[in-house]
Amino acid sequence: MVTTEWIGRLPLFSGLPDASLTALADIVRRRRLPGRRPLFYQGDPVTALYYINQGRVRISVVDEGGEESTINVLGDGDFFPHTGLLLGGTYPATATTLVETDLAYILRDDLVALVRRDPELAFHLLLEMGKRVQVLQARVRELLHRDLRGRVLCVLLRLASMRRGASPLAAPPEETELDIPLTHEELAHLAGGARESVSRILGELRREGVVQHAGRRRLTVRLSLLTRALASSGGCPLLPPASPPVPEADALWSQSHPRGGR
Repeated sequence: MVTTEWIGRLPLFSGLPDASLTALADIVRRRRLPGRRPLFYQGDPVTALYYINQGRVRISVVDEGGEESTINVLGDGDFFPHTGLLLGGTYPATATTLVETDLAYILRDDLVALVRRDPELAFHLLLEMGKRVQVLQARVRELLHRDLRGRVLCVLLRLASMRRGASPLAAPPEETELDIPLTHEELAHLAGGARESVSRILGELRREGVVQHAGRRRLTVRLSLLTRALASSGGCPLLPPASPPVPEADALWSQSHPRGGR
């Protein structure tokens, strides 16, 4: 069940007038998926806008040689895709859930029809897209001007900030477990480096006490030491603060929608 109050608390749509929220309530749907479930594949026609209420989604691309690379990990409060939604075309990457994920989504045809009728919604979406472009530009500068160790530290900081269910205003605890199952190769793709080099850097960070293993594909980060290691690098570009999962209507929705279904 999707209500106007629930939609109004999503960062993507917060601040819209009641008329816009009411119209959105008619076309927003929800879906809960288990981990490792593809949402769409690179090259598929763009059919929907997705919003992560709670969970993790891996964004990956396949190069001409058939090698798949992780280019981003999205979390609570993120929406995607950032391109092709209104113009149409195909998805530029593959999206796959990493953990059980609660999604809201709007079919592209429904959104385009609503945007044509509601210029305030159109302007609101343009502003949100602009914020994401700024973040992507900051990531490009990070890749160009920061060494690999600095990029690995930035990736760890972003992952540590993506704690499921946490308030966006609350700082991560001193020892924060990264609840995202990623291999060293996937971390290397996120940092823009070779797996061997990233594994070596992670080994250095373990010896320095910045990270430690917390099980298969899991790391625990010590925030004070991580912050100290980044002190001279000028910080890291982070996504705009996201709101925590929206609880309204969750219980009723869960009763009427089995896990994994629409």
